Amino acid sequence: MVLAGAGVSIGLLLCLLASRAVTYAIGVPGFNVPFVALVTVGLVAAAGLGAYAPARRASRLDPISVLRQE
Repeated sequence: MVLAGAGVSIGLLLCLLASRAVTYAIGVPGFNVPFVALVTVGLVAAAGLGAYAPARRASRLDPISVLRQE
């Protein structure tokens, strides 16, 4: 989740900078804040689900039995 948070933060910063550059260069309006917020929440939720499922499965295993198999 730390990597996902860092990636989303960097992406939001670059989106803001690119939006301002495009606004000044071409004159089109900036990005749509609700859409960017929705995409951000979706990315963080997908990362959370992707991290939660394997962690939950791994937490159900007995460490001693896993080490014996190795």
